[in-house]
Amino acid sequence: WELQQVIAASVQAAQQAGWPSQVTLSGGGDVDTACCARTFFPWAYKTGVVVFEPFGGLGAGLEMVLRQGVRVSRYLYADVSPTARSVIAYRLAALQQRYPQ
Repeated sequence: WELQQVIAASVQAAQQAGWPSQVTLSGGGDVDTACCARTFFPWAYKTGVVVFEPFGGLGAGLEMVLRQGVRVSRYLYADVSPTARSVIAYRLAALQQRYPQ
């Protein structure tokens, strides 16, 4: 799925579940309760995002973000497996070549 389709499906599922997209405060004013602000994705495509993978494995989260065309301004990785940590070094080099930003 393209990122836009995932967002649209998430919004539709939230609406079907009856989640409000906006809540009016008792003192007046509104709070946007959407899972992210409407300005987030245009901003993310323009300025980049920080990707944090605390259980990084082979870096699938990073690759997913890059495949969607989102610029990654910083990547934070952790994994307890020495094998995974060794493999990610090669994967990062390959991903940098495939997605130069």
